[in-house]
Amino acid sequence: MAAVPGSPSSIPADHGLSPGEPPLPLSLELAHAEIRDLREQVESLQAQILAAPKITRESSKLSDGTMLEGITTDELVAMRRVFDIFDTNMSGTISAPEMALLHAKLGEPLAGK
Repeated sequence: MAAVPGSPSSIPADHGLSPGEPPLPLSLELAHAEIRDLREQVESLQAQILAAPKITRESSKLSDGTMLEGITTDELVAMRRVFDIFDTNMSGTISAPEMALLHAKLGEPLAGK
């Protein structure tokens, strides 16, 4: 006589329950096996995350030696491009007339002189 699915004779001996507990029906046993597999996958992923190197932001150095923590070189280059748009005489500073032009372009004209 063949085993009937879900009957005690069709359930694997390693059902993951404590000794003395009755075996689960086959569908529950499969669910428990899937849960065990998922737990193992989660534990594996947690271990990989803990073992992965920490991602840190790089620092950038200005021409005067000032360190900018948490700003990447690419970000610094992008900021410099924007600065250069408004530093029209390429002096390395934003003069009062350049600042007035910047504010006018932003729609916030400066009050007074």
